[in-house]
Amino acid sequence: MNKTFTEQMVFMTVTLLIVKVLSALYRVPYQNILGDEGLYVYNQIYPFIGLCTICALYGIPSAYAEYLKRGFIFRRLHVSLFLCFIVVLSILIHMYRHILASWMGDDQLSSLIEIVAIIIPITIVLGMIRGIFHYHQYSEVVSISQLVEQIVRVIVIAIAIYLYFSVGLSLYTAAKVALFGSVLGMILTTFVLFMKYRHIKGEHYNIIHMNTKSSRYIEFFILMIAFILTHILMLTIQSIDAFTVLNFIGSHWTIDNTMAAKGVFDRSYSFIQIGLIVATTFGFILIPYLDATNISYSLKLLKKSIKWVILFSTLATVGLINIMPMMNQAFFKTNQMNGELSLNMITIIVVSIAIVLMSYLLTINAYKVVMSGFATMAVVKVFLNMLLLPIVDFYAISLANVMAMIIFNIILFIVLYKHIAAVIHDENMLDDSLSATETARLLTNKNEATIPNKMKKQDVLWGVNLFLVCFIMTLLLQAMLYIFSPIVTTRLDALILMSSMVLIGAAIVLVCIKLFELLTVEEATELPVIKKIIK
Repeated sequence: MNKTFTEQMVFMTVTLLIVKVLSALYRVPYQNILGDEGLYVYNQIYPFIGLCTICALYGIPSAYAEYLKRGFIFRRLHVSLFLCFIVVLSILIHMYRHILASWMGDDQLSSLIEIVAIIIPITIVLGMIRGIFHYHQYSEVVSISQLVEQIVRVIVIAIAIYLYFSVGLSLYTAAKVALFGSVLGMILTTFVLFMKYRHIKGEHYNIIHMNTKSSRYIEFFILMIAFILTHILMLTIQSIDAFTVLNFIGSHWTIDNTMAAKGVFDRSYSFIQIGLIVATTFGFILIPYLDATNISYSLKLLKKSIKWVILFSTLATVGLINIMPMMNQAFFKTNQMNGELSLNMITIIVVSIAIVLMSYLLTINAYKVVMSGFATMAVVKVFLNMLLLPIVDFYAISLANVMAMIIFNIILFIVLYKHIAAVIHDENMLDDSLSATETARLLTNKNEATIPNKMKKQDVLWGVNLFLVCFIMTLLLQAMLYIFSPIVTTRLDALILMSSMVLIGAAIVLVCIKLFELLTVEEATELPVIKKIIK
């Protein structure tokens, strides 16, 4: 039986948390044993592998689910032709891998690029299968498949670390073995989902009619690209860094020092991925629940999603910034770049908001805005990297990330306000799905809804309360750092202090959510942990 929206959100959030924790934890032994240079080699190629992983988990399934929701399906012939095109693309990447490596400033990366060529066809097949499950609101199946994929990947990475330590593999060979874990994980996950797919295959074909107009295929590919963009914001940022850091860093940096520092800075992206869990979950689960025939319900669901995402992404950001010194010391050999890493945590908030806004706007066919806004963000990021890297070194990456995403969010919010204004002014949208009371409220308050700078009083108060909660949490956590950090001498000491700060910070958040009414009783009781506190 399918779960409700909130049940699927909670289930997927927990599953995704386990996946992200596994993703963050494998980097600890990897960096400790292979060093910052080893992590640098791995992270130069991982954004492209991660892109394929995200396409298979979010981008393609979201697009295919939306495509099926509109009543269309592919013919087998066209699927076969598309797969042939993907195979040709993979062959071209394999043939020109040396050129791609030279563009990245490191010719030895060419052997690792072969993994990218292998994984692309598997990505397409796995994404389509997940899309069918997602369309039928079996998001828990998609979540479990991701967990299986991640476990396989982590096991292979552990094998790569062991081989480097015992056999003496080079940094590049060890990275290639580690990256192959993603390929193996995808293959096994595809097989498992094929077995599960047989149970809903009949349902799938009974409710979908055939339409083979070429325009519909074009629509699907636009959907796929747009939904992929929604979930590759961080990977795009990391990929831009891969091509710009070595080429534009200040002249006082040597190649070896830059590689080591880049390896240290890339730790921040593992922590950011953990902070993005709630936004990623909402952005994915929203798709099959949004209903173009019930605008009122869809906008209500969007508002709820944005509120939860801002709340939890802000709390995660503030928490990570406060524990960064101890987290850096506990998990890694070197305790460096705390300032740069902490500044980059702000990226969690702006990326979280963008993910939810993009997911909603795509369901109302705002493809051009999303794609042009994404392109604008990427151009701004490249420009700021080139401008700031020679001046402020690795602080430039964090500043560029935040500033580029703020510009992107401004574009998305402008389009959203225009959409809400159009809905309110269009009397045709005020059909029987809205009650008489709600219709009257929308019509009488339409001016309020269309003017962005006239925020409701309760929204301002909510923002002030959120700030106070963050201030209280920061005050107490910084007091702990001030008192106990002088006696921290080992990584174990740092781990104990960090764990204590996490527990106390979580307790503060849970209590303050009730005291400051950051969630209504109805919203809070939808979450099991907070429900117990409310009672």
